[in-house]
Amino acid sequence: MFKLYTDTKLNLFRVVYLLLKHDELPIIFQLVLSLIQYAQLTYVPFSTKLKSIWSYDTIADQIYSILNYTVITPHLLNQSFSLYVSIFWICFGSIIFSIMIIIVVTFTLNQKSMMTLPLYFLRIILRLFLTALYGPYMGVFFGLLSCQWNAQGKYVMLLVPTQECWDGSHSIQAGFAIFAIVLFQFFSSLLAILYFEAKNVPGDTNAQRSGRPYSYYHVYLTFAIMSYHLLETPRFNALILLILLIGSFTFFYKIHIEKPFYSQWVQKLWSIISALNLWGIIMLTFAGMLEGIFFSKTIIGWLIGIPLIAAIIIREPEEEVDLLAANINRAESGDYLIKLCEYMLKLIDISANNQNASLMLDGYIEIHKQTCPRQDCVLKVKKQLSEKFKNNPAYRNRDQTLIEIINQIYFYGIKSFPQDVYLRLNYSFFLIDRMKQKQQALTELQQAEQSGPSFDHEFIIYRYKRIIEDDLQEQQQENILQVDIVTEIAFQNQSKILLNKIERTALLHIDFWTQLQEDIPDIGKLNALGFKIMNSIQQVEDQWLRLKRLNQKSWKMMRLMGKYYNFVLNDDDQGIKLLQMARNATQNRNKTVDTLEDINNEQLPTIVLQTEMEKLGLIYNVNKATCSMVGYTKTDLINRKINILQPEIYSKHHDQLLEQFLERQSENAVVKGERLIFIKSKSSYILACSLTIRLLQTVNQGIYLCASFRQELQYKQQCYMILSNQGTIENISSMCIKMLGLELRIIQMRSVHINELFPELFDRREEYQSKQGGQVQYNPQVTKSSKATSAYELEDHPQLIQDFIPTYFNIYLQEITLPLNDENLKDKIFGYVMKIEKQNQDKSGLDIQKRKVLNNFAFKYNVHSKIYIMEQTNLDGQDLTMKVDQSVVWEDATKITQQIDNQISQIQAKDNSFNFGEGIKTMRLWQERIMDIEEQKSEEDEEQNEEQIQSVFDKNNNHDDLEDNDNENKNMFRNKQSLEQLLSQSRIPIVITNYKYIINIIILILIVIAYVEYFLGTQNDQNLQDSLPLLTLSNQRLSSVLLVQSMVQDLKFINLGYYDTFIQNNPNYVANNKAILTEQVTKIGELQNTLTLSVVNLDSKYSKTKQEFEGQNVQMQSQNGVKKNYTFNDAMQQIIAKALSLSNTALANFNDENADLYFLQYNLYNSIVQSAWNAQSYYFYGIYTQTDQFTVFINGFISGSTITIFLIITSISLFFLHVQAINQQVLTLFLDLDNKNIKAIYQKCENFITNLQVGDDEDIQSDNDEKDDEIDVEQIVKSRKKRRRFKNSSMTYRNFLFGLFIIACILEGYFVFIYISTQSLINEVYELLPITNLTSFVEAYYRLGDNSLRDYILDPSFTIFNANSSSVVGVLIGQLYSLDASVHQEQTRASGYLTQSYNDLFTEVFINNPCPVLASNYPNQISLDTCQSYANGVLQQGLSIGMTKFFENLRLLQTSIENNRPTNTKNKTYPIVLLNSDYSIQARQMQLLYIRCNNIFKFHRFISISSYIIIKQYRSVVYQLENNQISTIYIQQCIYNYDLLFYMDTFDIQSDQ
Repeated sequence: MFKLYTDTKLNLFRVVYLLLKHDELPIIFQLVLSLIQYAQLTYVPFSTKLKSIWSYDTIADQIYSILNYTVITPHLLNQSFSLYVSIFWICFGSIIFSIMIIIVVTFTLNQKSMMTLPLYFLRIILRLFLTALYGPYMGVFFGLLSCQWNAQGKYVMLLVPTQECWDGSHSIQAGFAIFAIVLFQFFSSLLAILYFEAKNVPGDTNAQRSGRPYSYYHVYLTFAIMSYHLLETPRFNALILLILLIGSFTFFYKIHIEKPFYSQWVQKLWSIISALNLWGIIMLTFAGMLEGIFFSKTIIGWLIGIPLIAAIIIREPEEEVDLLAANINRAESGDYLIKLCEYMLKLIDISANNQNASLMLDGYIEIHKQTCPRQDCVLKVKKQLSEKFKNNPAYRNRDQTLIEIINQIYFYGIKSFPQDVYLRLNYSFFLIDRMKQKQQALTELQQAEQSGPSFDHEFIIYRYKRIIEDDLQEQQQENILQVDIVTEIAFQNQSKILLNKIERTALLHIDFWTQLQEDIPDIGKLNALGFKIMNSIQQVEDQWLRLKRLNQKSWKMMRLMGKYYNFVLNDDDQGIKLLQMARNATQNRNKTVDTLEDINNEQLPTIVLQTEMEKLGLIYNVNKATCSMVGYTKTDLINRKINILQPEIYSKHHDQLLEQFLERQSENAVVKGERLIFIKSKSSYILACSLTIRLLQTVNQGIYLCASFRQELQYKQQCYMILSNQGTIENISSMCIKMLGLELRIIQMRSVHINELFPELFDRREEYQSKQGGQVQYNPQVTKSSKATSAYELEDHPQLIQDFIPTYFNIYLQEITLPLNDENLKDKIFGYVMKIEKQNQDKSGLDIQKRKVLNNFAFKYNVHSKIYIMEQTNLDGQDLTMKVDQSVVWEDATKITQQIDNQISQIQAKDNSFNFGEGIKTMRLWQERIMDIEEQKSEEDEEQNEEQIQSVFDKNNNHDDLEDNDNENKNMFRNKQSLEQLLSQSRIPIVITNYKYIINIIILILIVIAYVEYFLGTQNDQNLQDSLPLLTLSNQRLSSVLLVQSMVQDLKFINLGYYDTFIQNNPNYVANNKAILTEQVTKIGELQNTLTLSVVNLDSKYSKTKQEFEGQNVQMQSQNGVKKNYTFNDAMQQIIAKALSLSNTALANFNDENADLYFLQYNLYNSIVQSAWNAQSYYFYGIYTQTDQFTVFINGFISGSTITIFLIITSISLFFLHVQAINQQVLTLFLDLDNKNIKAIYQKCENFITNLQVGDDEDIQSDNDEKDDEIDVEQIVKSRKKRRRFKNSSMTYRNFLFGLFIIACILEGYFVFIYISTQSLINEVYELLPITNLTSFVEAYYRLGDNSLRDYILDPSFTIFNANSSSVVGVLIGQLYSLDASVHQEQTRASGYLTQSYNDLFTEVFINNPCPVLASNYPNQISLDTCQSYANGVLQQGLSIGMTKFFENLRLLQTSIENNRPTNTKNKTYPIVLLNSDYSIQARQMQLLYIRCNNIFKFHRFISISSYIIIKQYRSVVYQLENNQISTIYIQQCIYNYDLLFYMDTFDIQSDQ
């Protein structure tokens, strides 16, 4: 997990680093985005749920109408749920898409390719996520969770009131919304703390001190949106205001007090935004608590305060730091030091145009001079330097002095607070921008990285480390020569890391070759080691690139890498190239000294001097070559003045020269060219040397002088003298003893003038100051006899005179002048340097030749034989005063080693001449018999000619081309780069390509299935919801039509005098009847319009029902007997027209002669009622069709998903099996290597790691010495023997296939579960539909029974159902019993599917007393007393008993009329008696009042509940499908990852090849 976290974090850092690389946000865009964000913040107190708190709707509504353009949710108010969900997925999808682009960019970075367009898109979309899109997106996400209770007691969405919350698909969408909120909040906060410029870059509006204050904007906005969306208003208004008040105050504090923005105007802008937001919340709180009590029209006060607060913030003075206290008081934290330094830098920047700032800085400097306790205080040093170098204005530059003071504040501040990461970061920024010391800034970043930084600080460190490393690499490429001790420290640390990685790689190679030497190699282990080796090699390459950024001329590292390529990776070409580069660097390294550490290992004599004022000229360090040259020990020289090594003429003024030199040279400067100087050795003789000077800088800003000396080879005898300006000899070189016979003690005893050696030379000194010099003759005999030499005591040294004969010398004289600033000494000649060079002579004495021959012999120490051998050598030009024994000549260690190796090889060759194994045979047990191993090898050789071995090389390359390009291929196998290039150009196996195409196509199919499922599922959901009401509306239409028939029938009976008794008891009955008639006609018209405009789709198996309903099959008959066919809807239009006409007809016209009445009555009893059953079936089967289509859709989707997943898993399995086969085939190529070659490679790796661990890479055998042991891969391929047996213990592929099989089983089991549960749910829907239909149908059937019976009483011959009523009415009344029983039966059967509220309602109405319920819901039509007294209180026992009474009354009326019907049909007396009897009145009252009201009440409640249940069941199915869709999306993602894995594995296969 830690590795996964580290890799993810590193990849994220790399992507954000690229995004910030060229990210420039124009000022105008920043201004626009900031204003939009302020509008979104202001929208919160004016949102739909909170704007009422202002109690001033006029202004609040206007402000709301303006601000809602900056958010999304107001535009979704009262829209469809599908539209809301679509917007939600667009928002959520853009977030997921951005994350996917980040992942894709990460993969492209790993593949070392750059994608410009995705980065450009990411910069735009991420900037919008952090600014203008954050609030609207959060509003959309929380909008799905914002719910409230409506008037009907349903928990619905606030923005979409038609959608119930936490029901069906809303539960799924709400779950995704919660996930989207968490993801977007985390993603935005993560970007806010990373995606900004951490350094003060002028003009960059995105530059911030920290991203954390701005990230609080997202946190505050999230809590604000969450509070007013999820908390109910006005119940929780106080809590909402408290949350907003705390959040806005904290947001104001974070922005205004902490001031995160570097840009002054951006900081002002956001301070205004945070202040105005706080002001708005405060005024909203006052309005909510005190409006109408102490305040009124608070919103106007809010508007007035906006410009005032903005003006206050704009005119607010900038934060200042007490510079006096900063000098006196000690800093208590790193943050105070950062503020102090930033304030001083700001004053420095504006001091040129701001007199006040300039005065403050001058005052700070004066106080700092008096209060600074440090001895190395910048002002003290500057004061000393300015006093010494009065003419140099650099030491009096105030701004530069202040920069150095700030540098010192940071430096000692870090010592006081070493764990303060933010302080180190600011110090590194200061070093980059002000001090221009990038390498030291890099060191500070590395120190900060080790101090436990936070996540955002880790990214800042990572980013600026990369920036500095890239800049340093460019400087290296430009060959900028700089010696920086900080660079060296970093280089040494990185070098150690490289050594560790190389050692690990070499050990892995050793393990690999060791495993390959086994009798039965395990290719599983080889495969695992191979992947580890590839990863380790890549780490070495990355570290080597990082190291080259610091120093491209490190010959040691080049040499190490060359050996690494040669002996570990067997990359001869790259190894030789690096070794050659190391040799070239070695040849040039004596020209410069890179670091203080290199001084100890430097071959040239080198001295390091200190440059601090009190230690100016003190020797800091010397190397051994210096000690050997001057004769001093290191202890004698350290902390001594350099004057000890200088002739007196120079040493008198050397300190002044050093000061002038340091004044002229800048830091890290290089003094180009060499100059001739003279060094005085311990024996006081002078040495002529060439001097090279460099400046070295240390971590604490110390400056050191590094002086390197080089003595030229002298092919002629020459010596040097230093003369005073008067001609007196001051110093001589040791060669004067040999050439002139002049010793140092002679000139030390008394002053010797040059004329004493060369008469009149000083007087004619101008002649010798030319470039050609002058010639003189030197005769010691003459000199001795002369007056000038009378003081010499040459008689004490007769050998000197004896040795010298008259000699000719070339004399070169040069004036000594010193570049001092003192005008009095500027042109003064301090002395002369005289070079004496002996001329070649053709003749010389025999005694001199003998001595020369004798002097050319010296003892030479032979390391091999450990003895001294006297050999002839040339000591001309050697300094006789050197402390090192020059008579001992050391041989080159490399040459001696080679001689020893050659001798050992000769001895081994002699030993190998004896065959000690003669007569000894090696036997092996093979296939249950003992065989001679030599015979077995012969058999294998014979089998080799018959056996054809096919390899990966045989598949990818043409054999003929291999034969034609043998030489080229041999070179290819010597070069790793060429081999990788060949493999990258090689064609991917067609099988793998086909698998990739197949898998991608299947993935696309799966995506298409997911989208089809979504759209079709949504469409089916809507279709089913639209179809459910149609069935109930159709039954309501029939019931209303029959109610119209009842009203017309009653009016007719009243007009004909059949209801005289009834009318007497109900005088308002006619008026009420007319009103009901008119109301029902209007209702029928509305129902007809709704049903006519509806679209119903029927399956082909219901084509007969469709044809009967839509065809002209309804035969309508008029009073004159004319018959005409209509469609059912047209027939209903005819009925509506006749009913409308009757509603406007007078009561007197309600008789049998009325054509409209006849048309209505006759056709309702016959064609309309019969066709109504068909219409009912039409809409009923429409619901079944939708459900059947949904079933087919479910089956198709689940089957398609299952088949697709199966194909994908099968393809992946086959792909990996093929990959395993290829991988195994590639690994078995190593088995073709001869054991001799394997041992040779193993030995090379082992030697390399041995020498690397002991720290000696000099003795590693070079590549040129291994010519005979090179591995010819092509020869191995062509002449391979029978491949060795191997085993494969790797469980990777088997585990993968097993895991894939488990996943397949889980997915298949999941889909089977989805299928079974879906079928179960659909069956429940099928079970619930009949009771829905029956409940909505019973009212019409009860009314039809009552109406038909009354007409049957008056006219037994009337036609009903196209038959005589006498044969139909009895059957119809009998069916009422069955229908009532069916209602109770279906209720019992479906009670498990119905809600408890409906079951309770059914019990209350049918079992218990329904009167209270009916009276409370229909107070204008039913009174409680009337209901309870109906039929002697029969309804008090339940409506079921009342219905039984209703049926009994109908049966009693039917029996009475059939048994007592008069023979004269015109005699209506008895029928009238029956119609006015209590049984008839109770039946009509039950039918018109109690059954109607009860069914309306129960019907609406049942329809709402049953429709809710059906839709709930249906949405449960959809819920399962959406879960399936989630699984599909997850599977798509997994398959996409697999696809990437395939792609990567393809490259792994090629790499293995």
